[in-house]
Amino acid sequence: MNTKSCKSKTHTRGSSNYAVIYTRYSSHSQNDATLEKQEQECRKFAKEQGLNVVQTFSDEAKTGRNFNRKGFQSMMEAIKRDLSIGYIIVYQLSRIGRDMLRTAATLLQLEEMDVSVLSATEHTNSKEVPTDEFLKGVLIAMDSFYSKELSVKVKFGMRQSAEKGLYCGGPVTYGYKIENRQYIIDDFEAETIRLIFDRFVNHGFSKAKITRMLNEKKIRTKKGREFKDKALTDLLKNRKYIGEYIYNGECLGKLLPPIVDDETFQKAQAKLKDLEKSIKRHEKIETYLLTSKLICGKCKQPMIGVSGTSENGELYRYYRCKSKNHRPLYVPKDFLENEVINAVSLTLTDENIEKVAKKVDKEFLRLINGNSEVQSLKKQLAGARNSLNNLMNALERGLEINPLITRIAEKQKEIEELEVKVVKFELSRPNISYDDIVRFLTLFKEANANEKNSSIVNLMITQLISKVVVDVQGSKRDKKITVICNSYDGLNEVELSQ
Repeated sequence: MNTKSCKSKTHTRGSSNYAVIYTRYSSHSQNDATLEKQEQECRKFAKEQGLNVVQTFSDEAKTGRNFNRKGFQSMMEAIKRDLSIGYIIVYQLSRIGRDMLRTAATLLQLEEMDVSVLSATEHTNSKEVPTDEFLKGVLIAMDSFYSKELSVKVKFGMRQSAEKGLYCGGPVTYGYKIENRQYIIDDFEAETIRLIFDRFVNHGFSKAKITRMLNEKKIRTKKGREFKDKALTDLLKNRKYIGEYIYNGECLGKLLPPIVDDETFQKAQAKLKDLEKSIKRHEKIETYLLTSKLICGKCKQPMIGVSGTSENGELYRYYRCKSKNHRPLYVPKDFLENEVINAVSLTLTDENIEKVAKKVDKEFLRLINGNSEVQSLKKQLAGARNSLNNLMNALERGLEINPLITRIAEKQKEIEELEVKVVKFELSRPNISYDDIVRFLTLFKEANANEKNSSIVNLMITQLISKVVVDVQGSKRDKKITVICNSYDGLNEVELSQ
């Protein structure tokens, strides 16, 4: 029977024989009964007491000092929703929690909800018998004390074991095996460790080449997986291989049998640091100029800038299709950017520059003169001047002087303010001539690969390139590259090929 079906009953908590079971397996108490064993005992107890179990909640590997357990909170919510649930059955009271104050508060909350907590294995279930209530309080206090004491003992014991160089749990480091809690060198894995360090330090192998070598030899990690770059990096940095025992970030000394000598290990660390500096340096200054402009001709997805490491440890960069639906295209970054810049430069002939300059100059003047803000100011200024003329005419006709003088002064002030605004706008607009535009476009024309990081090349790509399409031609995977440029008379296509 589930909780939902219970809601159709007319029972109240006071007369209900409906119960839920809660089980918990402690992350520290490894000798506790399993969840299945706890549930069996609870169901046996429920049957003996004539209680009907409607739902079971559980938490696995959760400490009793944490009351935000998922299963526990779900049970509490179910009890609040379903007023027919009158009992919670646990294997022991410690399953509710091991914090005395929090456990007592929870039991009080349940008592106020008219819900009784029953222990399947402890004689603490009668509210009418004072000794049962006393025993329940003692058990809760003991559980809380036991949990705190156990935590201290576990930490102290782990520290003592670590100081003796003993295994304290967790994944076993590659190159070692554990016998009677002692670290013992695994001969096969240790040879692999020495091979890795030797190739990396003495033969100039890159991490990528070493990884490929290990996988080709079918050498696997402790978990039986292929070696990856991160796993190899962690291995090369692991100080256990020179015998150091690291516990909670602290070196307790050389307590382990070493696999690699100190000199080789230190050389490996120096090389790793050099590689990290090289990667950071290149990542900091490198710019992929064609990002957002480059398109894969096969799937129409964007191509993105990526980098990798060559056999000798040098970084190399290329553009790769973003799609995962087909074998992606790869194009060397330097080659592609050089070709695209050259292609755009070729379109900027002297004749084209002259045509573009004339068109831009004409359009620029049209935009300036057609600016809605300045046109509005000039219209207001003309209206104000017209009003002032009318006032002056009225004054000449001999109308009442004082009101006219006041209005004339106000209108003159308005005209002065409008004139200042117009002048400010005229001064703020750039004074760009036809010759300026020609010089600007000539800079584009003369841009080359050596100026890739200059602002002029970035402007060139942003303004003059609509998109670049990379496609594959023939069975040899030759790349067809089409640069689509923005031109004075529309779009202009320039085809390149690798």
